[in-house]
Amino acid sequence: MSATDTTILMHLFGEAKKADYPKLPEADFFEIYVPYHHLKHFDLDYADIENGIVDGAKDGGIDSVYCLCDGRLISDFDNSAVRKNPDLDLFIFTNKFQESFPTSALNDLRVTLSDLMDFDKAKLSQVFKNYNDEVWEAFLSFRTFYISVASKFPSLSIHVIYATKSPKAAEAEVLSRLAQIADDLKTRFSGATVEATASDARSLLSVVREPPDEVRSLQISGNSVNLSKGPSYVALAKLHDYYAFISKSGGGLEQRLFDDNVRDYEGDVLVNKEIGATLADGGDIDFWWLNNGASIICDSATLSGSMLQMKNPKIVNGLQTSRRIYEHFSGISGGLIGLGLKDDRLVLVRVITAEDDDVRAEIIRATNRQTPISPAQLIATSAIHKDIELHLRAEGKYYERRKNFWKNQGKTKAEIITVTDMAQAVMTVVSGRPHTARARPGSLLKESNNDVFDASYDIRVYAKAIDLVRGTEALINEELPDCGVRDRNNLKYHIVARIVYDSCGGKFSAKRFLANDLIEPDRRRKVIAKANSIYLKRGASDRVAKSEEFWEAVRDARIN
Repeated sequence: MSATDTTILMHLFGEAKKADYPKLPEADFFEIYVPYHHLKHFDLDYADIENGIVDGAKDGGIDSVYCLCDGRLISDFDNSAVRKNPDLDLFIFTNKFQESFPTSALNDLRVTLSDLMDFDKAKLSQVFKNYNDEVWEAFLSFRTFYISVASKFPSLSIHVIYATKSPKAAEAEVLSRLAQIADDLKTRFSGATVEATASDARSLLSVVREPPDEVRSLQISGNSVNLSKGPSYVALAKLHDYYAFISKSGGGLEQRLFDDNVRDYEGDVLVNKEIGATLADGGDIDFWWLNNGASIICDSATLSGSMLQMKNPKIVNGLQTSRRIYEHFSGISGGLIGLGLKDDRLVLVRVITAEDDDVRAEIIRATNRQTPISPAQLIATSAIHKDIELHLRAEGKYYERRKNFWKNQGKTKAEIITVTDMAQAVMTVVSGRPHTARARPGSLLKESNNDVFDASYDIRVYAKAIDLVRGTEALINEELPDCGVRDRNNLKYHIVARIVYDSCGGKFSAKRFLANDLIEPDRRRKVIAKANSIYLKRGASDRVAKSEEFWEAVRDARIN
């Protein structure tokens, strides 16, 4: 390995920092950069990565923690909707912005994992005081979720990643200690897949270079109908070829294919039992005669011979069918195909090329009208989000209705506003609930909540709300230069809410927020200082920021 790897890595690192976190110290951005790239195939955004950071005093040698079920963060999951045999991934990162692998970090890490991956309540009560709230709550969330889905027999994979910018591979002592950590976890979680790896500059550079765009190929059978508009295709594929299309190369269902499907897997409902029975029967009636198949949206599609290649495909209709095919072929539901046999029966596939968000939204709606869908399931495709997007585009901002769409188009973090960003901003300035905005951002999108996205609001409310939040973030960075990402996120919504409270006569509403001028910058600086003082006195933790008591203290504090 040469120093060239480190040079190239640091060049790419510097460009990303300049574009998305220009004022953040390099060591702090490294804590975002490493997990972002390791987890980018799960389609996480920067906000997701920031929420997983636990670094600070009493962090036990851990910088960030992420737990995903079937490719989605468990914070976004309704436990009752978890399928049988789900894939559960726990990622634990320790990052050092230096050109070596100090072994001291692994000493702390091994003790921490021994403590927090234990399910014995007596032991946990003894070690609680040794860790900060963020570390404790991250592992509490994992343990709670793991127990809640234990009856569904999850396939658990634990990934411990120790990353530095070292130009040299980790020494034998480091690898030995990582192996000890892996052995400890394997002993505690029998049947789990565990890896504990050292990521140097070369391996990290390899991860960074992996493109986010995805091209997948589907082998079709016989002739297809090729429509010039798009272009689009209607084709038949053998069941085992479709199974390969929806599976990861290393095994497991490729969950990202279903990101734009408005429903989740519904388990053993009647229709799914019937699909499973048809698959298991293997009779003379072809599968596609009895099943509607799948609809796939992609950015582009080309047919070469019998191979249909799609860029960034998403299955927008046919999730239930796809799940049953996957379970049948992988042996989960007891199908003989799980023993390696093939099945030449066919499934109908419709492939539609559509990069335009409005076209995609119409297709999603039209292909999911067979049964009732709640408004929350289609939240990002509703008319109000189109209106917000058009209004913000006129101001040079990019409203990201499709997760990571604008990020993958090269737009910077400062230019992008996610649906979650907007929901948190509006919840704060219109409803006066900054603690809710901080504590449960995902729930704001699950609920049909008129306090957040209400068609009766003047469209300018949304732009003003996000401008206030972004402006407050910038002012926090100026006034509190040592404030880390986590503390800034914990403070900003409470500070914004107090600014609105003072500007609007102590009352919150969309009309008041739009009609009133906001308090002057000097007054805002005093709000920042007072909120930070209260935050520090109360323990400076996520738990503090998510409590209504903290908001009440900030709201009622005397500011001269």
